[in-house]
Amino acid sequence: MGSIIDGNVSIGKSLTGKTKELNVKLVPSIFYYEPYGDTITFSHLRAYFKTNAWGITKEGLIHSDETFREGISKLLEELDLKHAQRISYSELIMQGQNYVDFTVEEELANELVTRGLATSEMSYILEGTASIEDYFTKERKTITIKLVPSMVYYEPYDGCVDAHIRAYFNTDEWDVKSEGLIYNNEVFYNDVCHLLKTLGLKHYNQVFYSEQGMQGDDFVDFDIDEDLSRELLTKGLTIEEDG
Repeated sequence: MGSIIDGNVSIGKSLTGKTKELNVKLVPSIFYYEPYGDTITFSHLRAYFKTNAWGITKEGLIHSDETFREGISKLLEELDLKHAQRISYSELIMQGQNYVDFTVEEELANELVTRGLATSEMSYILEGTASIEDYFTKERKTITIKLVPSMVYYEPYDGCVDAHIRAYFNTDEWDVKSEGLIYNNEVFYNDVCHLLKTLGLKHYNQVFYSEQGMQGDDFVDFDIDEDLSRELLTKGLTIEEDG
């Protein structure tokens, strides 16, 4: 899914002391139902901008600026979306160098899907098992995982690629609250790489644990290097989202 609309949005005086207009392209993130458990929807909207028009190093993150959020809602209203106001700024860690990330409430998410402005599912590419080794005792526990490439897309500006793979697991088999995050565990990492290798991927080991804030209660998130992301695209194992 590429950008669904572009237009100019004002940034309030809270950031720079004066109002400034910024051209943005709105891109819904992937909407999918989690591989395990209840049907939970991951719903986000990103407003991409050119870094030569707004540099976050000099001018700051566009976060919690109500004028900007209202402007994004007005763009969505131009698409006749009844729930265009149902967006809020995502947490700081979700913001990027050339985009502002918004969390989308369920009513708007459903409306976007119904209107064909966002896809409602993303299937997993492989199911298998992976082991977690205890750092101290060296005991291992094996769980079932499903590998899901998150949205791989060329961002509307600057030609960057954002590529991740998530290893989803059943919370009945691994509970992060009592057993901890599966993070920087070498045995688990090697098993994920082995599963990717069984798909005939030459660059199967070009995955790396994402930062801790990207990990979830029922998934482990990995960054993907460019060679592997392109190989996944070539093999049709994920989609390229061209903005």
